[in-house]
Amino acid sequence: MKLVESYSTISSLSIDDKPFMLEKFYALSENKYITLQSGAGFSSKCYEYYQEVINYLLPYLLKENIQIVLLGGKDDPVYQGVHDLRGKTSLHQSYYILNRSLLHFGNDSWMAHAAGWSDI
Repeated sequence: MKLVESYSTISSLSIDDKPFMLEKFYALSENKYITLQSGAGFSSKCYEYYQEVINYLLPYLLKENIQIVLLGGKDDPVYQGVHDLRGKTSLHQSYYILNRSLLHFGNDSWMAHAAGWSDI
C-alpha cells in the first residue's frame, strides 16, 4: 500500500479530496513575499546552506520588492535578510501567511506539505 493510500484510509478522506486547514489572520507589512521554514524536527531533514541560498536570491527578490518571511519554531535556525517570525505565529496564522506567499521553500515538514495542498 502506498503512503497516500494509508493516509487516506486513516483519515477517511478520498485521495482526490483536498485537505482543509483553518487559517487565522496575521498582519504583515510585506505585500509580496516568499516563505521559508528551515526546521523539520529531524536533523537529517534539514538543509545547512539556507543562508547561502538567501544571499544569492535576495538581490533579485529585493529588486522586485519581494521579501522572505521565515516561519517555524522559536528554536529553528535564524538567518539574515529575512522577516523573522519563528515562534511568533500559531499553526493557523502560519498557514494564513503561507497561503498568501508567492513561493515556499523549506525542509520536509508540515508546511511544505501544506504549500503543496495550496498549490504554492
